[in-house]
Amino acid sequence: MTYQYHPIEAPPSSQDTIGEHDAQELTADSIQSMLHSFGGIPEYVRKLERKKIAAEKSRDAKATKITHLEAEVERYAACEPLGVESNYAMQA
Repeated sequence: MTYQYHPIEAPPSSQDTIGEHDAQELTADSIQSMLHSFGGIPEYVRKLERKKIAAEKSRDAKATKITHLEAEVERYAACEPLGVESNYAMQA
């Protein structure tokens, strides 16, 4: 539900939307404290981004390998109509 106000009224301030019990006076010190508490987050996000990129590269490499192996299986199946069991019998 959106807050309706008269066009002559000023829109609600950020403290009106936060609520009285959640409102905190914003001072330079409080803002600095908040920013300091986020200190490790950017590095953690970078780490997660690196892990995501590595996982995507690994996934792509595995998909390529699977495609090559499936093609190789099809080539062998087309070249050897006798089947695997007959091949083992001939080698023995």
